[in-house]
Amino acid sequence: MLLLTPVFLPLAGQIGMDPLQLGLMMVINLGIGLYTPPVGTTLFISSTLARAQMGETVRALWPFFAVAVAVLLLISYVPALTLRF
Repeated sequence: MLLLTPVFLPLAGQIGMDPLQLGLMMVINLGIGLYTPPVGTTLFISSTLARAQMGETVRALWPFFAVAVAVLLLISYVPALTLRF
């Protein structure tokens, strides 16, 4: 986030995107990236802590992944949900 926000913020301003919407999109994308392979740091840590196999953890994670992707799509394509009224 520290590296890409200064790059994306001016670009978002040029296309008319609200900074709040950009921030939410970046945070949700970061969350999705933390629990999906190949980086999936929290996926590997949670599997190790639970002493469960990776497949079991991934199967349990699918509903959360689906909700996160749905929220990301809503934030991306329906800006009225995130903008200040």
